[in-house]
Amino acid sequence: MLKKLLRPVYVPVSNWYYKKFWGPKRYKALFEEIKTVRATSILEVGTWNGNRAVEMIKAAQANSDKEIKYIGFDLFEDLDEDMYKREISKRPPTKKEVEEKLFKTGANIVIVQGDTLETL
Repeated sequence: MLKKLLRPVYVPVSNWYYKKFWGPKRYKALFEEIKTVRATSILEVGTWNGNRAVEMIKAAQANSDKEIKYIGFDLFEDLDEDMYKREISKRPPTKKEVEEKLFKTGANIVIVQGDTLETL
């Protein structure tokens, strides 16, 4: 019962603590670099669900008054069962779902579906 009552407080605090002190430092460095160079173009290989793309776009928008262009590459629906096992991958959402999320940022969005060995 106590665990159930404390969960709404415990989960956000523990998530914040993990991200602040133990989470991947590469993302902090990435966002700092976007701010430092005042990036207006972002290319990401492995867009997956688009959450990191939204964060990068917001970081770029906060430091530039120019239009931000984002180009993201991923397999999306092209991920077949063999590739899923070979890549030790996560199942991505659909391309449409990710596009809808990214279009809300107001950036110029281009999503390329397919294997980057061919699409790049």
